[in-house]
Amino acid sequence: MTHRVLPIFQLGAVVFPGQTIGLCIFEHRYKALFEDVQDTMEFGTSYVHSSEGANPLQRRRTTGTIVQVLAVHPLADGQILVAIEGKQRFTVQRWIEGKPYPQGLIKETPCTGKSVDHELLATTSTAVHGLRALHSELHLEDMLKKSCPIEGSDKAMVWQLLALAPLSTADQYRLLSISNPNRRMRLLRKLCAERYGDYERLMELSSEDESWLADL
Repeated sequence: MTHRVLPIFQLGAVVFPGQTIGLCIFEHRYKALFEDVQDTMEFGTSYVHSSEGANPLQRRRTTGTIVQVLAVHPLADGQILVAIEGKQRFTVQRWIEGKPYPQGLIKETPCTGKSVDHELLATTSTAVHGLRALHSELHLEDMLKKSCPIEGSDKAMVWQLLALAPLSTADQYRLLSISNPNRRMRLLRKLCAERYGDYERLMELSSEDESWLADL
């Protein structure tokens, strides 16, 4: 496995391999990071909660995602809009000081295991799409497309399901941290079932409130 020093952009979100997201770079330290990766257009992302501060040495999360810059759009006010795509998981072996932004000696950690369980992939896909449908019923301001086909290699499809599932960022990080795709899907299916049950109970409480108001 490859070991190297990688600049790391800390986010309040998780980026999965194969997932494309947009970033707005405005902090001086991350502008410096972006200047330093112009040759490769590659850096790492790691999840950090807003309450934890900016110092990676104060937290224990060491799993992240190597990302590739796809497009850059500088703004007149000095901010930079960047489109990135997740490429590969990594694990931080040691944090390195000396730059205004976080750096880590990282080890690339691709998926382990020889094959994806196709039956598990099918049932997990059903769980994710079912949760997305129920999520849209409860969160009209956050409507999700019910039809979201997944494609590509088996392991790529597992990452796509993780990106599609409306889960908390903490749960997304737990899933990213698992190296075996079948273990990852089992946890994803379990989390979807738990969240589905939470949503159903919320809908029942809403119905009871509506019935109570109707009786007034």
